[in-house]
Amino acid sequence: MTTSPEEVTEDPAEVTDESGGPIWEVVPLGDGRTVAPARYREVAFAWAVDAGIVFAATFGVYIALAAAFPDPFSFARELNALAAWPAVAFLYGLTASYRRSLGQRIAGTRTLRIDNGAVPGFWRSGWMMVLRVLLLPVVFVYHMCGGSTFGITDRHISVDALATGY
Repeated sequence: MTTSPEEVTEDPAEVTDESGGPIWEVVPLGDGRTVAPARYREVAFAWAVDAGIVFAATFGVYIALAAAFPDPFSFARELNALAAWPAVAFLYGLTASYRRSLGQRIAGTRTLRIDNGAVPGFWRSGWMMVLRVLLLPVVFVYHMCGGSTFGITDRHISVDALATGY
């Protein structure tokens, strides 16, 4: 049985497989639409691709610094590359504003705001990429080690682009 995206967005209660169970879990957005959240493996794959791109670009900055400038003190290039890491992530996020990042395109996901169903805007996309690539892995590891998430609430959701028709 094939299910079109229109069936998911119009009446999610009728989207079932042969055994009668739902094919996708659906989540309502603030604008009244329902979407299917992306599976964890798709979100993790999109994160890995985006983090790899940011890491490769940051490593390129390091190589450029190593070739262009002499080392004024020990670890100067490494410190500059570490400072460039969030900047590269922010700039990569700006290239994905109002669209999907390369990792999201490959994984078939899209990020939407939960409260109104809109895609993140220009500045928000840059900030979200910094969060995605730099800060969320730290929070994830801290949480897995038994720490708290400090009351962080979700403002965005990664949705399955094929199942929701995006």
